[in-house]
Amino acid sequence: MGTHRRTRLRARHLILAVSATLMLLASGVPAANAAQVPSPSNSLQVWNLNTHGMDTGIGPAPNDAPTRSDYRDFISYIIDPSRVAYYPDLITLQETGTNDGGITTTTCNEFAWLVHAGTNRPYLCVETTKVGGAAIVYRSDRLALLASNPNVQVKRIVNEKNQSPGETLGSCLYKGWYALVLLMQDTVNSKYLAAESVHLPNSDYTTASGTQDCAWENTQIVNQAVANSAVKMQVMAGDWNALDATATGANEDTFTAWRCWYQGTNAAVGTCSGPNLGWRDGFYDRCPAGGASVKYSCLHTGDWTYIPSTVPSKPHRRIDFLFARGSLIQNAVTVGWPEALASATAAGNTEQVPSQYSDHRGQGALISYNP
Repeated sequence: MGTHRRTRLRARHLILAVSATLMLLASGVPAANAAQVPSPSNSLQVWNLNTHGMDTGIGPAPNDAPTRSDYRDFISYIIDPSRVAYYPDLITLQETGTNDGGITTTTCNEFAWLVHAGTNRPYLCVETTKVGGAAIVYRSDRLALLASNPNVQVKRIVNEKNQSPGETLGSCLYKGWYALVLLMQDTVNSKYLAAESVHLPNSDYTTASGTQDCAWENTQIVNQAVANSAVKMQVMAGDWNALDATATGANEDTFTAWRCWYQGTNAAVGTCSGPNLGWRDGFYDRCPAGGASVKYSCLHTGDWTYIPSTVPSKPHRRIDFLFARGSLIQNAVTVGWPEALASATAAGNTEQVPSQYSDHRGQGALISYNP
């Protein structure tokens, strides 16, 4: 991107930010978002996104990212009343606010401020500042923060690239990645909820017997961290860096089997080693009945979240998940890049550079509390 283009983009975003602030001060509610309303008293509008290092497509790429994106287009979508009826209540983020291990990404406060600027609702955020960049943004006139745990360590498999002296190849060890858990109370219905943002390491280890990772061990760790018998809703969402299933074909469109970690997590699928963890996947539930291959085809076609650039056929894969324990999961949606760009364009972004809001696709759902 040339210097003049960057200058114009910086100027445009500064003008938009100032304009949004002036609208808030002058009228109280931005006219473009007047139709969006608070979620029902027994439900929360929840979103999840890997922000791709909070890239905006302006200036140097965060941490030398090979492709550029603009996370703000995702915000344009989730506050667009023509797309979503309700204000965002809870947003789990990854690759946000890291300042560790030579990795630096923009704080989640910037994300929270932009959601506030577009909705005239107050938003706060909490982040680990550790590798993985787990963070949670929440609407603070609906949810009250009671406690946070930014120190949920997850494991990374030892392979030839990350092995340290004394470590055994193929072992799952703590190597500096963290998830984040918040305990909150809903100020509308007084119910408690626990929410977790997860970003698992993207490493595996391949031998003649197959490829291994730490997905199941890590899922048990993050499941235990968010478990709380006093709450009426639990959310566990993020970037697992692990496929939900194995499949064949150049585009990985022929189902073979659910991966063990996913079988053991999704209450509707089965077990891995030990009891099922009892989470609902609203995207799986929304797909038509008809067996595992029908479910996979539905998810693979409409709810993929990532395209690996290193695989020549560029298959669509699902590695980002929004799991919940609640009485009902409705309106599950995977946000397409063109749809988010269209929302951004309607909100005044006419540059259309970059065209993607991340190298991942985010998810959202309306989740209801248990009785």
